[in-house]
This record gives sequence, C-alpha cells and structure tokens, in this order.
Amino acid sequence: MRKEKNMSQVDLEVQSGIYIAEISKMENGLQNLEFYTLSKLAFALKVQLQDFFNFELISSDNEEAG
Repeated sequence: MRKEKNMSQVDLEVQSGIYIAEISKMENGLQNLEFYTLSKLAFALKVQLQDFFNFELISSDNEEAG
C-alpha cells in the first residue's frame, strides 16, 4: 500500500511517527500490528482502516465453515 502511494519508508516514518525499522518488520510480516499502529498508518497513507483487511477472504472462509 505504501508503494502504491509512491511513499518511501522514510516518507511513511515522517507521516506516521513509526520508525523505519518497525515499518520494515511490518512489511515483511515479522511484527504484529496493534490497532493504534494501524490507525497511525491509515492516517499517514490517507486510507480507511478497513482498507487493510480483505473482507472477501473472511466472507469466503465463513461460507466454507458454515
């Protein structure tokens, strides 16, 4: 999502207040995200929180389970 917005990790760090090392870990799946962090990222990227989630995948999983 960051790259789609043509932002570098430095740009995202400045806009979100999240250190580059943490951004790198998140992008590589090495760190779990807390709601507060997601909120900061959404604000910096100018997106809605729900944009981080694939609700179609969740819906599909529920249909298969039911």
